[in-house]
Amino acid sequence: FVLLCLDIASLYAAVSGEECLVKALTRCLDTSEAFSSDYIGDGMQRSKEWLEKMNTLAASVDDRVFKLLRSLVKLDGDRWKDLYREGLSAKMTKRGSNEQSPQIENLSTLHSVLTTLRGKFTELNKTRNEEVARE
Repeated sequence: FVLLCLDIASLYAAVSGEECLVKALTRCLDTSEAFSSDYIGDGMQRSKEWLEKMNTLAASVDDRVFKLLRSLVKLDGDRWKDLYREGLSAKMTKRGSNEQSPQIENLSTLHSVLTTLRGKFTELNKTRNEEVARE
């Protein structure tokens, strides 16, 4: 699922324009549940190989999300800079306990970042839709 979302995001991002970048970002945000503690568990049931693959995917999703956010900020800084800042803030705030392995903590942190961004993104779209409706 994560690979499919990354591929679709890449296709959208290849087409210029804000609308396609937004669609690419939403596909990346859709991957958040793949990195949730509900899915990953405590990591003990998962093989080392599986955790390594998930961490590789997590790094790819993280890179893609922030690359897309930077592109959106370049297009319309007023609209997207708060979302970018929110993502950076969430990324800098480590969530998780010291008892977790670094691999599990990385996945948990990405889940937190994606969830935060999804909430803020939904809020921005709601505000934008209300503004368009008033016009």
